[in-house]
Amino acid sequence: MDNNLTFGVNDSRLKYQCRESSYAIIIDDNGYVATILTAKGSFLPGGGIEYGETPEECLLRELLEETGFAAEISHNLGKAQRYFVSPSNIPLLNIGNFFTANLTKKVCAPIEDDHELKWVHLSEADHLFFHEHQLWAVKKALSLNLRVKK
Repeated sequence: MDNNLTFGVNDSRLKYQCRESSYAIIIDDNGYVATILTAKGSFLPGGGIEYGETPEECLLRELLEETGFAAEISHNLGKAQRYFVSPSNIPLLNIGNFFTANLTKKVCAPIEDDHELKWVHLSEADHLFFHEHQLWAVKKALSLNLRVKK
């Protein structure tokens, strides 16, 4: 992975658990980005890839679980990774696959009760996300002018 797409510090004294994930960047024409608010902070919609899933399959499943919406993927923005220590003191390496997406149809209530879909104005993005590589992905989508409709 290219060094400029690595965030956080790789502390050689720590043994990192690797977790590959997929995340959606959904930005509307009014300058709002879809976020998932949890007790741990604000995140892009998405999550960990399960055994046998492709990054795209993971993203569609996570969007349904967290928002209750079916979705379609628009663009693959690439990968970025972040070294960090979780709030429960576990060293983690998150490898994020980032995509732009469009929520297409409300299918059900969100499955994850502790996750709230919140549309946040992009002017708040610099101080919003728990993960730095998620902010990188939002800025990349903006630089490519990849906005979608809610």
